[in-house]
Amino acid sequence: MPRKRNLSHQQQRRIQSRQEQWQDASREEGHDGTVVAHFGGELLIDYPVDAGWEQRRAQARANLGGLVAGDRVVWREEENGTAVVVARQPRERELQRPDRYGRLKTMAANIDRLVLVIAPAPAPQPALMDRYLAAAEIHELDVVILLNKADLLDEDSMDLLEDVLAPYRDLGYPVALTSASEEDESALPEPMDDTATSIIAGQSGVGKSSLIRRWLPGTEIRTGELTRRGEGTHTTTTACLYRLANGGAIIDSPGIREFGLWHMDPDRVIDGFPDVREWIGHCRFRDCRHEKEPGCALQQAVENGELDPQRMEHYLMIRDEAEAGRTTS
Repeated sequence: MPRKRNLSHQQQRRIQSRQEQWQDASREEGHDGTVVAHFGGELLIDYPVDAGWEQRRAQARANLGGLVAGDRVVWREEENGTAVVVARQPRERELQRPDRYGRLKTMAANIDRLVLVIAPAPAPQPALMDRYLAAAEIHELDVVILLNKADLLDEDSMDLLEDVLAPYRDLGYPVALTSASEEDESALPEPMDDTATSIIAGQSGVGKSSLIRRWLPGTEIRTGELTRRGEGTHTTTTACLYRLANGGAIIDSPGIREFGLWHMDPDRVIDGFPDVREWIGHCRFRDCRHEKEPGCALQQAVENGELDPQRMEHYLMIRDEAEAGRTTS
């Protein structure tokens, strides 16, 4: 097999320049649109028409790479009536996770906010919540923690959930209560009542798709029931963007029970935990692992009640996963 030749920096710049020129020319000939969903080799895009949005199916040029919900694109109509996406505009933000083969996969693009949905059942998993929140912090997304199925709460279950939510309230994350069974089908939680593009995420069974059906009556979204073990069934198979009446948008992501960050540079994991990062650099030893070393500022903060021990535990767990992932990659 012939050895793959590495391109020089000059050659790479020329190729990039040609691609940019080609994309600029494509923009002049095409129309702006947004990827709503990607189904195999076919895209569903929408584009502004008068005061609303229209959708159509489209194909994508092969050299554009993988397109995901939220990608801003340029498309044009061919002579045979087929819509073809000819360019992708630069992504401002993207949320990624590794797939089961360890390859990094973009879930959604150009998002402003993570809406983390939890519910009384299935019970919240703080370790999973911290993975989502760490990813949001690293990608500089705003966060809303949305407690769904509030109609199922009683005094005892509310007390238990407040114990879970207390550390996040202390960190300044807004928490809102809602229920997909409420009669008001149009009301959005106050922290979402703007024109931002949000991605809605959380463990399976918490009611993400049911919430979207409530916010967008008439939208066809399959919803699943809880299994006997209390785990949710996987209903959404691809991320999909929905336009909201207030001018914003929301992206529904596939339900996942795990959200790994082991692909992340271990040194970046700390950026996902601003409360832990506050104590970095104050340890006695520069190479402190923050485990059992004497003079560890982080462990001292935990002992003094200034740092939540569970958050500290989750930071160390994700950091170790990232280090193990780098070693085996």
